[in-house]
Amino acid sequence: MVVGEQQSGTVAKVRISQLLIIQLPAQQGSTGYGWTIAQFDKSLCKLEELSDEQVKQLQDTGVLPKPKDSGLRMGAVVPQIFQLTPVKKGTTQVQLQYVRSWESKSPAKLFSLTVQIEK
Repeated sequence: MVVGEQQSGTVAKVRISQLLIIQLPAQQGSTGYGWTIAQFDKSLCKLEELSDEQVKQLQDTGVLPKPKDSGLRMGAVVPQIFQLTPVKKGTTQVQLQYVRSWESKSPAKLFSLTVQIEK
């Protein structure tokens, strides 16, 4: 299951055998902003940002679409991809923050998703 910024504030139901992919737009290269993991229940799931190689594997298997234009331009929006792997049944609130790592002010954006893990 793949969710994006438009699903923020909603509920996603996944089975323990399913992966949940969170794909969010970022402009890390030009603005320094990026998504960071702020909250999730580590006893119910594992949540990690995927490397470029892991993203390519998901694209090669058809889980994620391949990019239409591979030529990056200054200010281009590049998706940041996170993978949630359910471990046991329960409900967790997943929160990601769009921040600059060197700043301590409030996040520019928040992404929040209630994840219900079923057997």
